[in-house]
Amino acid sequence: MKQLIYLFLFIHLSGCTQMMGLQDEKTPIFDTPAAPRPLIASIQLYAGTDQTQAPIIRLNSDEFLQLHFDVLSHDARPLSVYFFHEDVTGKRDLQPIEYMRLAREDVVLETQPSNHARTPYTHYRYVFPNEKIQFRVSGRYTIRATEQGRPEDIRFERTFFVHENMAQLSNEAKFIQGKRRGGFDFWPELVVALPDHFAANVHDLTVCGYEHTLKHPTICYKEPRLNFFPRITYGPNRNEAFAVTWDRRVLDLRRLQNGGKIEQVNRSLSPFKVKLIAEDYNQDLYSDGGRTYGNPIYGAHDVPTGAETLQAEYVDVEFRFIPVLKTALPSPVFLLGDFNEWQKDDTYKMTWSVEEQVYTIVLRLKQGLFEYRYHIDDPAFDPRQISPWFNHALRWQTLVFFRDAFLGSDRLLGVEQRIWE
Repeated sequence: MKQLIYLFLFIHLSGCTQMMGLQDEKTPIFDTPAAPRPLIASIQLYAGTDQTQAPIIRLNSDEFLQLHFDVLSHDARPLSVYFFHEDVTGKRDLQPIEYMRLAREDVVLETQPSNHARTPYTHYRYVFPNEKIQFRVSGRYTIRATEQGRPEDIRFERTFFVHENMAQLSNEAKFIQGKRRGGFDFWPELVVALPDHFAANVHDLTVCGYEHTLKHPTICYKEPRLNFFPRITYGPNRNEAFAVTWDRRVLDLRRLQNGGKIEQVNRSLSPFKVKLIAEDYNQDLYSDGGRTYGNPIYGAHDVPTGAETLQAEYVDVEFRFIPVLKTALPSPVFLLGDFNEWQKDDTYKMTWSVEEQVYTIVLRLKQGLFEYRYHIDDPAFDPRQISPWFNHALRWQTLVFFRDAFLGSDRLLGVEQRIWE
């Protein structure tokens, strides 16, 4: 009898452990897996109302920055943004109380769903500085977008700058005969005029030049070439002039119709498929649509006025490139553009098509105006087999940083932006 009682208790307790989830790893766990997060695309950060303006504003002024992006879903939710101050190299070196007046975080609440677009998305907009976000010091900053209230759950980051307008800058750059045949090199020469109290701190300055994107400087100088204070000259010697990327091409996707660079539009697919002409190395055809100067312009022209952003379609764009020898090249070819911040990444590596004898890649882009270039990462390779020097616009931005020992970081004294066309 006792044995039967023990058996009954054993069976009963085993059932309880199953109900309580205390059994071994074979016990089924009723937990729904987390749904994949929707992608974020078409990120923009620019000053004022012009999408091509670099994200640079003056400290304690009424100037403002706009952050725009799309979440590829109609299931909108708030996202958080956090702000970080950095030195000239990008190192985060201050505590929030040292560089923010009020808070260092905020929530992005302004959203709008797409309207009649084949691919549904939610458009987000955030404007700052605002009543909550105000900057105490100048310098280089990063804005980080995250899931709400989770600062380490990063969706993306972007760089911007806040300057003091204390330095007078004059860029006396020249274009001189280049090191490669038929091209020109860029010889920047920046003259900086500073207030008198900086006379003893000239060696605490760093002058950086940025070609189009502000993600990474093209070149920086710690020591002046000429010092006749208060006028100080920075820049390389003539024989150290360097090449810049004049070979940028332009793609206008604001109208989805055949013509120009668009060879074919397939509207039977979802999303739409756009096939571009096979471009050769020789010239950039059909680039009369304008310039972006490193910042894409999103929007559609074939929709009602006022709906350019919310009715713009996401389309699969097939880029095709023919190298000069019309054969596969010894090193990989990449597609760089303002849609990926001009960064070389395996995601943008092109594939050689033996059948068509071209390099191809398909990217999903929102309708807009873009600049791009074909790039091979091999210093021994003649770049003219990719493209010659197109006589296109160049935006060069010069930023003057001052190492403030009391602050323990770099302030941004002044900015000079200039476009050569």
